[in-house]
Amino acid sequence: MPSLLTCLLGKKLCKDHSENHWELRDLSASLIGQVVKDYGMSYHTLLQRLARTFLRTLLDPSKPSESHYGAIKGLFILGQETVRVLLLPNVKAFSALTQVELGSSDQVVVESARMCLTTLSQLMCDYAKSMKSQDPSQNTNSVNNSDSDVSKLRSEYGKFVSDYIVSQPDFSQWCNYLIN
Repeated sequence: MPSLLTCLLGKKLCKDHSENHWELRDLSASLIGQVVKDYGMSYHTLLQRLARTFLRTLLDPSKPSESHYGAIKGLFILGQETVRVLLLPNVKAFSALTQVELGSSDQVVVESARMCLTTLSQLMCDYAKSMKSQDPSQNTNSVNNSDSDVSKLRSEYGKFVSDYIVSQPDFSQWCNYLIN
């Protein structure tokens, strides 16, 4: 597990920043997910320890965006309850932390921060769509008041994440799973 966590959360995984370390992080996240699936019941504290590690990394302003990216992928791989309880309440704080990096003069830092926020936003959309598909009581034709939804999303998740979510063609059908 330590080597997988290093590949997921490590500060610098490649000699050159142009190398694709994102794929290594994605693979590490999926392998950690498989380990949790296979051994989570045998090792009762595994999920909690991983969730704590990922959340601490995500909210640590001294960590680089690459580590934040790994933490985001790790939290999502741990399941919907982890996302609902640990990640969604902290998205706005993370977005604010990342806004500083988006204003950097270093283009590599800006691109890494943008990659984090885009990945977070996409995974949040996937989470909401998944929650909608699992909810048999949800009327598939219902559409919420989109102006109200947009303002709620902005207040809960910040501008970058909410703008990404609103840009999705069918956001009004599932965004209520992100608002509460």
